[in-house]
Amino acid sequence: MKYGEFRKQIENKNINGAYLFTGEEGLVMERTIEYIVNTFVNPTFKDFNYTYLNSIDLELDNFYSSIETLPFMSDKRVVIINELNNLQTKQNLSDVFFETLKNISDDTIVIFHDSDQNLKKNTKLYKFFKGINKVIEFDKLNNHELSKFLKKEILKRDKAINEGDLSYFIMLSGYHNKKVDVNLYDVETEVEKLISYSSSERITREEINKTTEKANDSDIFNLLEGLANKNSADSLRYLHDLYDKNESLNGILYMIQRRYRQMYKYSSLYQDMKSEVDIKKIIGIPSDYEFKIVSKISRGTDLCDLRDNLEKILDIDKKLKSTSQDQLLLMEYLIVDMCK
Repeated sequence: MKYGEFRKQIENKNINGAYLFTGEEGLVMERTIEYIVNTFVNPTFKDFNYTYLNSIDLELDNFYSSIETLPFMSDKRVVIINELNNLQTKQNLSDVFFETLKNISDDTIVIFHDSDQNLKKNTKLYKFFKGINKVIEFDKLNNHELSKFLKKEILKRDKAINEGDLSYFIMLSGYHNKKVDVNLYDVETEVEKLISYSSSERITREEINKTTEKANDSDIFNLLEGLANKNSADSLRYLHDLYDKNESLNGILYMIQRRYRQMYKYSSLYQDMKSEVDIKKIIGIPSDYEFKIVSKISRGTDLCDLRDNLEKILDIDKKLKSTSQDQLLLMEYLIVDMCK
């Protein structure tokens, strides 16, 4: 079950029994646990109704006692078990253990929290929860979910940000870049830095540029912007920045080719009178910020010019793969040629 579906069940107060929380977004797991506790446990009697257990020193008798105790002056009792890899290696998880989990009272919620993200899918514990459809998967947030999350975080700190600048911040964070290991903890750290630096109520693009750690994809976006503006000096500078960061020249060329294919598709569809919504869906650009850039540039570029540039890119791609010529020199030649 995906997190979004489970969240709706919490909002409807329709959860009970045992669940397994797993996935790469640990921060969302932690926030969800907080939300469950705040939703179902009376804060005045939290000590009676909330139990945190670590599997490193877990005694099964204490665990059974915790989940069999009824809530006191509260809607439900919540029990959390962390670091599940230890539970697998140190405990003999018998049939009695799993039968107990199946028969937990409706007044109790038990969360097996894969906090160290080490639980394998071939373990008895994972297979048990999969069998009863109670594995809650916390995958990376999509663009809409991430935007919604960040808006709340910024608003909680009495700040505001417009949609364009928020999309720009998300792009710079590298959260959706598969080549960069960035999770929500990292993005939240960047938000904290940004808010601490911001001197006004509304966060500005200038403040984002000054405080945000830029992933390599920000340099790629700047390179693509330089190409779109026919600015060979800026484009070459960003190419060298990427090269100095050990970014693959084949990878850079792929991103250039991808952008010009997107522009060509956009221009073709736009000429066919397709709507912006339909074009975005057909091209498959998840980022609103990136789509706005593609849309703006494509409308001001001739379709024949885009086709010519795609042919130039293809020619350099063949040379990169089949000749012994200096690859950086080939890329420099391409950029200067495209900026004429």
